[in-house]
Amino acid sequence: MTPFSTLLVGAAASLTMSADLPASYFSTLPVETPVLHLECDTGGTAFCRSLAEAITAQFPLHRVELTSREDAIKPDVTFVAEKATNTSLSGHLEWQVMPGMTGRMRPAGQGPTLELTVMDATLNDRMLAAFAAQLVRHSNLPL
Repeated sequence: MTPFSTLLVGAAASLTMSADLPASYFSTLPVETPVLHLECDTGGTAFCRSLAEAITAQFPLHRVELTSREDAIKPDVTFVAEKATNTSLSGHLEWQVMPGMTGRMRPAGQGPTLELTVMDATLNDRMLAAFAAQLVRHSNLPL
């Protein structure tokens, strides 16, 4: 037999032998989901929740946990508000040095300042969720 045909026969034999094994035999080791600590003390609970959801949507391999300044946990990402009223919210995201997907350290930085302003109403959850999604998209977080 040539080496190629031996390889095919070997592969077929291993498939045949593995057919009798229980599915649990093939289970993979659990992979720990990286936790991203988000500090968001301004903009209200709805905005902070929307920001966490926007980060999770853009980076589904991470689990986002909200923290505040009072927590002992050093945040990975912080929302820095520059203006916060019931008709306007502006600010940017800042991030600390953190490992990226490859395990290499990524530099600290900040994203651009974005602003959401309405004149004929107050900010609502839908507006804040859209603002959070745009903030994450334009910040280019190094994850």
